[in-house]
Amino acid sequence: MTVTLRAPQPADAAALGDICYRAFQNIAEAHNFPPDFPGTQVAVGMMTNMIGASGVFGVCAEADGRLIVATSSPRPTRSPASARSLSIRTTRTTALAAG
Repeated sequence: MTVTLRAPQPADAAALGDICYRAFQNIAEAHNFPPDFPGTQVAVGMMTNMIGASGVFGVCAEADGRLIVATSSPRPTRSPASARSLSIRTTRTTALAAG
């Protein structure tokens, strides 16, 4: 399996919204919490708004042409020159959206 990391594109919003909805739904059900999103379309709308937003940094992983995971965070407010280090920890996971 080949995994590619890339920036999310507007065309990815539906797939990423579905991944987001199912991930948070699984967590909520496992802990008996109310769901974060009332339905998939709300998560798709959130992803649509976040993709390309100037204050949000996002990355998604694509495996063999299929989106499997995404993450986003506020863009750093410090200049890159002031950043001391960047570390990336990888773990073996099973994608929630597989199936």
